[in-house]
Amino acid sequence: MYFSKGGSGWKGFYVSYPKSGGYLLLSPVGFNPAKNIAVVQVNHWCSGHCGGGGFSVLQKKNGAWEPLPWGGSSCAWAS
Repeated sequence: MYFSKGGSGWKGFYVSYPKSGGYLLLSPVGFNPAKNIAVVQVNHWCSGHCGGGGFSVLQKKNGAWEPLPWGGSSCAWAS
């Protein structure tokens, strides 16, 4: 609607959501075979040249998901 061809873009988005800091986009979640470690890409957009993202690694402990300190490769972006 906002960002499709002929849409109102960021101006229209912020008219509809004036207190918003932008929007988030989450990837499908990848799991290990035991389903106790998950990886998800999290991206944030706040305008045409404002945003960032990267992946998060989570571990399920005592029934709750929490960040897993990750010593492996990483990938992030910022604009």
